[in-house]
Amino acid sequence: MPGWRSPTDYLFLTKDDLPDGWQSDSPVPTVEPDPTINANSRGWYKVGSSIHVYQIIWRSSTIEDAQAHYLDRYKNEFRTPQPPIPAYRTYCEFTTPSEITFKSKVADEFYVACGWSDLSYCEVLARYRNYVTILRIEAISQCGNKYAEGLSYSETGKIIKAMDSHFEKFLIENALDLP
Repeated sequence: MPGWRSPTDYLFLTKDDLPDGWQSDSPVPTVEPDPTINANSRGWYKVGSSIHVYQIIWRSSTIEDAQAHYLDRYKNEFRTPQPPIPAYRTYCEFTTPSEITFKSKVADEFYVACGWSDLSYCEVLARYRNYVTILRIEAISQCGNKYAEGLSYSETGKIIKAMDSHFEKFLIENALDLP
């Protein structure tokens, strides 16, 4: 399995993948990453605002487990709340915006949707062989009479492409790393 012993830490976005003015709110590892950790996350925020980007990566020892995890996340990440939706909640259906045109050529499964579930965000759910990642990017948008600040679709597309390039590079470099 490509990269089955490799730490997930090497696959995360970096500050350089984000627009200027962003900082990590996750501690930077000071020791060699632990290859036995199968799930990890990182977060970033725009300095001087409340805008966040969050990524989680889950590694499985088999493709079948990764496929099952992807399907579970797909069913749950974009699920419409059960009616009636309480008045204090803000919800607008998650759909794939035509403005985000990036499509991964290396992911085995890849889905992008934007909407509101109390916050406005775009979310990428992707499976790269035995890895599943979720990338949540707070997005500028409107839902009913509520407005949210965030990243534009153009900025979001660039971050998605950067995330995908980390996985592409990793899978090329680890193509023969078999258990």
